[in-house]
Amino acid sequence: MRRHQLPDRFTKRRRYKTTEFTFPQHPPSSACYCTAATAAWLKHHSKMSSALLFTLLLSGLGIGGNIFSDAGPDGCGILCEYCPAGWTLYEEKCYMFMETATYWANAEMICNVSDAHLTSIHGPDEYSFIRGLINEATGENTTTWVGGTNGEGDYWTWSDGSPFNFTNWGPEEPDNVDEYEYCMEINLNGEDYVHAENCDTRNAFVCAKDALMSFPLDA
Repeated sequence: MRRHQLPDRFTKRRRYKTTEFTFPQHPPSSACYCTAATAAWLKHHSKMSSALLFTLLLSGLGIGGNIFSDAGPDGCGILCEYCPAGWTLYEEKCYMFMETATYWANAEMICNVSDAHLTSIHGPDEYSFIRGLINEATGENTTTWVGGTNGEGDYWTWSDGSPFNFTNWGPEEPDNVDEYEYCMEINLNGEDYVHAENCDTRNAFVCAKDALMSFPLDA
């Protein structure tokens, strides 16, 4: 499946109409950390600055000081990743749970409006985080769309185009009892597994996108 393109069987069977949503307004979510790339850059340039300082001192200029004064206390630069208001930061991605129930394809299009996709899942920790996000918002394990789809009819993919390398299928899943069970939901009946469901079912959904990154002004 090509990125940003919904399978033909979705778009041909139903003309979806995007619902107007009011995105929740919360303070931006952020975290600062020292990346390996930043550490390597600073280590390299610190060596250069030390050599330059030594040369200047020998020249009698007496210039000193730390030209990397904006580095963190561990000698590493600080790079912040953050999310827009209403999104929750987790492991370099931003997530938003939308409780209003809608079809899978419509949910994907709503996520696309915010440059996001229905969330993919790439390990048990992320899976647990997403379930926790849903439970925190609703007080229960609400049945929710995620980005898994079998829209091409042969194999499952994520709508964001990332590798499909994690599943937690329920017993005998995916079974495709209904001819159109081409979409993935989690928390069916509150259970801790993923399930193949008819894409026309109305569910809440979780959008996800890459976190934004910047150097803080006061670092």
